[in-house]
Amino acid sequence: MSRSLSCKTLFEISSAPDSSPPHGIDYQACVIPGDLQSGHRRHGDLMWRQFYNLTRVGVQGLYISMFDEYNEGNQIAKTAESGSWVPAGSGIRAIDEDGTACTSDYYLRLTDDGGRMFKGQAPVTTIRPTQPWPA
Repeated sequence: MSRSLSCKTLFEISSAPDSSPPHGIDYQACVIPGDLQSGHRRHGDLMWRQFYNLTRVGVQGLYISMFDEYNEGNQIAKTAESGSWVPAGSGIRAIDEDGTACTSDYYLRLTDDGGRMFKGQAPVTTIRPTQPWPA
């Protein structure tokens, strides 16, 4: 039997997937860093919670969405640390808009730490180990 693949965010996954997906559709768990346009990033707390929940329920794989989606503020690629780094009139928001200073590579580091937890190389914890600005 042929099955299609669909991406689901944590908001759409309420429990661990079973061995026989409904209607022949396999779901790929999706982790999002948030959306700066809507103010959902919360300096990494949203993304870490998704890594934790997906690890805890035992999904077999996950997908990070997106690498460089600057127009929606949903990227993990290096990002402007403050408004002074953003070109005037671009409409792009800086990573510190929630009031927490973060390094430009913060979401890449967070992705690395989340991946290590997901693979069992770090403890499963609700506490985000990645510091927005390392000491």
